[in-house]
Amino acid sequence: MREYVQKTHCIHGHELSGKNVRQIINRDGTKNGRQCIRCTMERKLKSLYGISFEKREALLQSQGRKCAICEKEIEFGKTGFKTAAHVDHDHNLPGTHRGILCGKCNLALGDIEPHLGNFLAYLERYGII
Repeated sequence: MREYVQKTHCIHGHELSGKNVRQIINRDGTKNGRQCIRCTMERKLKSLYGISFEKREALLQSQGRKCAICEKEIEFGKTGFKTAAHVDHDHNLPGTHRGILCGKCNLALGDIEPHLGNFLAYLERYGII
């Protein structure tokens, strides 16, 4: 019988340890191997926004590592929706990206964007803008 040896690196050479590994669990609760988080994120970024891991990092760097709206410092790797960095994109145009936002601004923009004209008219009516 062949002995199972747990892999230490993904097929792209990233180490499978610490924060760069996720245990895959089947629906029945059994373990089904481990997955490199960086490679998983890379596939998601390319399919959803058409950008690479490095491009996402460059976008954040170009914004001074701050949210493009509220200018709160953000970084990748944070857990939790509100503290994580989010790629802003137009839901009507798949494969697009605009900038990097904190979770709060990403949620707010998602709620406001469909009604942006009404928001602006309201604020203008009261002399806010």
